[in-house]
Amino acid sequence: MKGVYAIILKLDRHMSLNLGKKRFDLNSGIYIYAGSAFGPGGIYARLGRHLKTFKTGATKKHWHIDFLLPHSTTFVPVCAPSTRKLECELVRSLRESGFKTVDGFGNTDCRSDCGGHLIILGDLDLRSAIEIVVAAFDRTGLKANLEHECLN
Repeated sequence: MKGVYAIILKLDRHMSLNLGKKRFDLNSGIYIYAGSAFGPGGIYARLGRHLKTFKTGATKKHWHIDFLLPHSTTFVPVCAPSTRKLECELVRSLRESGFKTVDGFGNTDCRSDCGGHLIILGDLDLRSAIEIVVAAFDRTGLKANLEHECLN
């Protein structure tokens, strides 16, 4: 299945990431990473790779999220089939709901000026975070699938 995905992750402590010329200071709390997967294997392959990075940190670091996932204590994927790259629209929907992005994180190839593909939810509980993400998918015109449907 090709399409759009979001990963809900949680940091238990403040951390700083130096990626190239950028430094990202991230507070503890819930974050959402938005992406798309249109290559071989689609969403299953991409989320499988991200899950491996989350669990072991043992993948080759390619994307910004690869450096963050090993520090996260939570990995909850949400995905939707799509024929178009709509992760920026997903980010916009979350920004319109009042959430901020980590500017420059995960969007080095982005041409839509969405700010960043890592969204700060802060001190929310996981259930609320899932509801927020599912609602953002809905506002974007995507039918959200939850964790088990995104990894199998």
